[in-house]
Amino acid sequence: MGRSRRTRSARKQDDTRRELAAEKVQGASEERFREMFDDAVVGFYRTTPDGRILMANPALVQMLGYSSFEELAQRNLEREGFGPHYSRSEFKQRIHRHGKILGMEATWIKRDGTMLFVRETAKLVCDGEGNPLYYEGMVEDNTDRRRAEERAQRHLEQLAHLERRYSMGEMVSVLAHELNQPLGTVGNYAQVCRRRIRDLNEQNHNELVEAVDQIIVQTERAAEIIRRLRSFVRRVDASRSTTDVNELVRGMTVLLEIEARLYDVHLELALDRSLPKALVDRIQIEQVVSNLVRNAMEATQGGPGGCGLVTIRTSMSGPGTIEVAVVDTGKGLEGEGAERVFEPFYTTKSDGMGLGLSISRSIIEAHGGRLEAEPNADRGATFRFTLPVGDAGDQP
Repeated sequence: MGRSRRTRSARKQDDTRRELAAEKVQGASEERFREMFDDAVVGFYRTTPDGRILMANPALVQMLGYSSFEELAQRNLEREGFGPHYSRSEFKQRIHRHGKILGMEATWIKRDGTMLFVRETAKLVCDGEGNPLYYEGMVEDNTDRRRAEERAQRHLEQLAHLERRYSMGEMVSVLAHELNQPLGTVGNYAQVCRRRIRDLNEQNHNELVEAVDQIIVQTERAAEIIRRLRSFVRRVDASRSTTDVNELVRGMTVLLEIEARLYDVHLELALDRSLPKALVDRIQIEQVVSNLVRNAMEATQGGPGGCGLVTIRTSMSGPGTIEVAVVDTGKGLEGEGAERVFEPFYTTKSDGMGLGLSISRSIIEAHGGRLEAEPNADRGATFRFTLPVGDAGDQP
């Protein structure tokens, strides 16, 4: 009997020691939680479904701009929330449906009326019967990140706006530059027509008909350039077909003959008769040839020895590669010009826009070729471009 009482007493003492040890551990745990709660750099809170704020750590109090927890606790989240952007109803619907919320982004209003962008994670705590007791949550201040994102977005919008303006301006410049060539030819032929009409005879009649025909050709070419530029804006693939490069060069030489006489320049052809055909956009390659020959004539006019000479050569520069070279006897390439001649908007002409060679290089590179320039050994310069030969299956 006495032994049984001593056993029960020993057990009671053991239980007491365990309870004291458990209370000590719990006290230490709560102390550590309180230290973490008070020292955390993110906000922690505990609120009730009816909107009362039970707990808020110093970081959250400071984040919202209040001087103390007691001041913050005077607010009721059901009645006031944290401003017009705080959706208390959405918060409650989500947390009661899923039991928790992970990374919900919201906009709160601080005590001084400024906006606070937050990222909120919370869980629903219930009693033993499943009735909601309170919400425990953590709040991160995302204001700096959101401001940075907004600044980045505004910057991207500004860049997009500038890019649209630049592209529009560049397209207008390209249009003006490319249309100036065929329209200039139209003007030259029109002047010929006017002179022939003043002194009309049978020979002049034939020349007048030929000049009018060329006006029609150049007008159609200007219209085709406009169509191609519109296709470029819409990112439509170029229309390529197998083309006789020699025939293309001859055709452009005929069109430029009148201008050559005005510049006092002789155009000479040195064409490889065995040249295979190339798969190209004919209008675009005509633009390149026209641009290079016009530049050569302008550089050669008024040169030493009277009449200048511009030679257009075609040849095979390697297996499967056609080369077209425009050789002039003008002032050549010197100094900075030789390095920058293909840069957009670089020009040595008082009335030039500096787009012709840049556009020409882009066209040739889009065809898989190269456009290069080099000074000649004696005088003048040579501009040459390459084009890949069309596949055998593309030959007519």
